[in-house]
Amino acid sequence: MRNKMAWLLCCGMSLAAFAVENNALNAGNVAWAKGDTVEAEKQFKAAIVANPAEAKPYARLAALLLTQNKNNADLFSALAVVYVHQQAYSMAQAMIHHALKLNPELASAQKMQQYLAKKMKVLNESENPKLETE
Repeated sequence: MRNKMAWLLCCGMSLAAFAVENNALNAGNVAWAKGDTVEAEKQFKAAIVANPAEAKPYARLAALLLTQNKNNADLFSALAVVYVHQQAYSMAQAMIHHALKLNPELASAQKMQQYLAKKMKVLNESENPKLETE
Protein backbone atom coordinates (compact mmCIF):
# COMPACT_ATOMS: atom_id res chain seq x y z
CA MET A 1 0.00 0.00 0.00
CA ARG A 2 2.82 2.41 0.88
CA ASN A 3 4.54 1.82 -2.47
CA LYS A 4 1.28 2.39 -4.36
CA MET A 5 0.74 5.69 -2.55
CA ALA A 6 4.28 6.82 -3.38
CA TRP A 7 3.78 5.80 -6.97
CA LEU A 8 0.46 7.66 -7.13
CA LEU A 9 2.01 10.82 -5.76
CA CYS A 10 4.96 10.50 -8.09
CA CYS A 11 2.67 10.19 -11.09
CA GLY A 12 0.56 13.17 -10.11
CA MET A 13 -2.57 11.48 -8.86
CA SER A 14 -3.75 13.05 -5.65
CA LEU A 15 -4.53 10.97 -2.62
CA ALA A 16 -8.03 12.44 -2.72
CA ALA A 17 -8.61 11.01 -6.20
CA PHE A 18 -7.18 7.68 -5.05
CA ALA A 19 -9.60 7.68 -2.10
CA VAL A 20 -12.55 8.61 -4.33
CA GLU A 21 -11.69 5.81 -6.75
CA ASN A 22 -11.35 3.20 -3.98
CA ASN A 23 -14.51 4.36 -2.20
CA ALA A 24 -16.52 4.37 -5.41
CA LEU A 25 -15.19 0.97 -6.44
CA ASN A 26 -16.01 -0.51 -3.04
CA ALA A 27 -19.45 1.14 -3.04
CA GLY A 28 -20.10 -0.27 -6.50
CA ASN A 29 -19.13 -3.76 -5.37
CA VAL A 30 -21.42 -3.50 -2.33
CA ALA A 31 -24.32 -2.18 -4.41
CA TRP A 32 -23.88 -4.97 -6.96
CA ALA A 33 -23.78 -7.59 -4.21
CA LYS A 34 -27.08 -6.20 -2.93
CA GLY A 35 -28.56 -6.39 -6.43
CA ASP A 36 -28.66 -2.62 -6.98
CA THR A 37 -27.15 -2.60 -10.46
CA VAL A 38 -28.11 1.03 -11.13
CA GLU A 39 -26.12 2.24 -8.11
CA ALA A 40 -23.28 -0.16 -8.89
CA GLU A 41 -22.99 1.24 -12.43
CA LYS A 42 -23.02 4.80 -11.07
CA GLN A 43 -20.24 4.01 -8.58
CA PHE A 44 -18.05 2.19 -11.11
CA LYS A 45 -18.36 5.17 -13.45
CA ALA A 46 -17.40 7.50 -10.58
CA ALA A 47 -14.31 5.37 -9.95
CA ILE A 48 -13.39 5.69 -13.64
CA VAL A 49 -13.78 9.46 -13.52
CA ALA A 50 -11.62 9.62 -10.38
CA ASN A 51 -8.80 7.66 -12.04
CA PRO A 52 -9.24 7.00 -15.76
CA ALA A 53 -5.91 5.13 -15.95
CA GLU A 54 -6.93 2.42 -13.45
CA ALA A 55 -8.18 -0.77 -15.13
CA LYS A 56 -10.17 -2.31 -12.27
CA PRO A 57 -13.19 0.06 -12.41
CA TYR A 58 -13.48 -0.52 -16.16
CA ALA A 59 -13.37 -4.27 -15.62
CA ARG A 60 -16.05 -4.15 -12.92
CA LEU A 61 -18.29 -1.92 -15.06
CA ALA A 62 -17.83 -4.23 -18.05
CA ALA A 63 -18.63 -7.29 -15.96
CA LEU A 64 -21.75 -5.63 -14.59
CA LEU A 65 -22.99 -4.58 -18.01
CA LEU A 66 -22.21 -7.94 -19.54
CA THR A 67 -24.03 -9.90 -16.86
CA GLN A 68 -27.14 -7.80 -17.37
CA ASN A 69 -27.42 -9.36 -20.82
CA LYS A 70 -28.36 -12.70 -19.30
CA ASN A 71 -29.85 -14.38 -22.37
CA ASN A 72 -26.84 -14.24 -24.68
CA ALA A 73 -25.07 -17.61 -24.69
CA ASP A 74 -22.33 -16.31 -27.01
CA LEU A 75 -21.50 -13.62 -24.47
CA PHE A 76 -21.00 -16.14 -21.67
CA SER A 77 -18.93 -18.34 -23.95
CA ALA A 78 -16.71 -15.35 -24.77
CA LEU A 79 -16.37 -14.51 -21.09
CA ALA A 80 -15.15 -18.05 -20.51
CA VAL A 81 -12.32 -17.42 -22.96
CA VAL A 82 -11.32 -14.31 -21.03
CA TYR A 83 -11.30 -16.26 -17.77
CA VAL A 84 -9.19 -19.02 -19.33
CA HIS A 85 -6.61 -16.42 -20.36
CA GLN A 86 -6.59 -15.18 -16.78
CA GLN A 87 -6.22 -18.78 -15.55
CA ALA A 88 -9.48 -18.40 -13.63
CA TYR A 89 -10.71 -21.84 -14.63
CA SER A 90 -13.56 -22.15 -12.15
CA MET A 91 -15.00 -18.87 -13.43
CA ALA A 92 -14.58 -20.10 -17.01
CA GLN A 93 -16.46 -23.27 -16.10
CA ALA A 94 -19.29 -21.23 -14.59
CA MET A 95 -19.56 -19.12 -17.75
CA ILE A 96 -19.63 -22.22 -19.96
CA HIS A 97 -22.22 -23.86 -17.74
CA HIS A 98 -24.43 -20.80 -18.12
CA ALA A 99 -23.83 -20.56 -21.89
CA LEU A 100 -24.81 -24.20 -22.38
CA LYS A 101 -27.84 -23.74 -20.16
CA LEU A 102 -28.98 -20.97 -22.50
CA ASN A 103 -28.02 -22.80 -25.69
CA PRO A 104 -27.03 -26.46 -25.37
CA GLU A 105 -26.12 -26.57 -29.09
CA LEU A 106 -23.58 -23.72 -28.99
CA ALA A 107 -20.47 -25.22 -30.60
CA SER A 108 -17.98 -22.76 -29.09
CA ALA A 109 -19.27 -23.50 -25.59
CA GLN A 110 -19.17 -27.24 -26.20
CA LYS A 111 -15.54 -27.00 -27.36
CA MET A 112 -14.61 -24.83 -24.39
CA GLN A 113 -16.30 -27.28 -22.03
CA GLN A 114 -14.20 -30.11 -23.46
CA TYR A 115 -11.04 -28.01 -23.20
CA LEU A 116 -11.78 -27.08 -19.60
CA ALA A 117 -12.46 -30.68 -18.63
CA LYS A 118 -9.05 -31.68 -20.01
CA LYS A 119 -7.34 -28.67 -18.43
CA MET A 120 -8.87 -29.33 -15.03
CA LYS A 121 -7.83 -32.99 -15.24
CA VAL A 122 -4.23 -31.99 -15.97
CA LEU A 123 -4.24 -29.43 -13.16
CA ASN A 124 -5.69 -31.93 -10.71
CA GLU A 125 -3.12 -34.54 -11.68
CA SER A 126 -0.26 -32.07 -11.28
CA GLU A 127 -1.52 -31.06 -7.83
CA ASN A 128 -2.05 -34.67 -6.77
CA PRO A 129 0.59 -36.78 -8.49
CA LYS A 130 0.15 -40.52 -8.22
CA LEU A 131 2.89 -42.35 -6.45
CA GLU A 132 4.79 -44.69 -8.70
CA THR A 133 5.14 -48.23 -7.48
CA GLU A 134 7.93 -50.54 -8.55
